Amino acid sequence: MNFVYLTEIYENEDITSSNRKNFSLREIVINTSHVVAIRDDLRIKKKMTTHNLWPKDLDVRNEFTKISINFAGSQTSSHVTVVGAMSLVLEKIHGANNNGT
Repeated sequence: MNFVYLTEIYENEDITSSNRKNFSLREIVINTSHVVAIRDDLRIKKKMTTHNLWPKDLDVRNEFTKISINFAGSQTSSHVTVVGAMSLVLEKIHGANNNGT
């Protein structure tokens, strides 16, 4: 098994003082052998830009990638959105698979 550390961006359940949800960051570890699809996530960027919901340390220059993960023995996939352009995320996953780390 190969693992890669990424930074997930997710929508908080906590409502801000303006009655809007906001976004936060957290570190996640993904088993790269369960990744089934990677694609740009333009929706989250548009939502944060439209409603000015950017987490600290991020701004409109950042790109986001949605990763689909299939769990062993399951017919369904889970999705996470991570910080980084699709090409960089793919490079990181590919590097983890080649290095065995």
